[in-house]
Amino acid sequence: MIESILGDLLTVFLDILIFNPSHPKTSKKRRLIRLILISLIFIVYLSIFAISLFITISSIQFDKTLAIKMGIVTSLLLSILLVFSVKVYNQWKKSQSSN
Repeated sequence: MIESILGDLLTVFLDILIFNPSHPKTSKKRRLIRLILISLIFIVYLSIFAISLFITISSIQFDKTLAIKMGIVTSLLLSILLVFSVKVYNQWKKSQSSN
């Protein structure tokens, strides 16, 4: 159940990044809203990850494969969020220098 929730969150996260690319003509307000939305999705994902990891570790039977999968997906999401944040920052800096 946790894997399906995390998979759905990853799908939504990637859909926002891939299918709604940030164009220079996109308003600053929309870019800020997208960044906030992506950050919220990532925070929800990390919260679910932390809770499920705590439950998994505290249980008698530690499921290493689930913890490894969740760690891989979390690092992937973190790298995507970092790349997206750098892109938004570079676009913002470029728009500031042109003004």
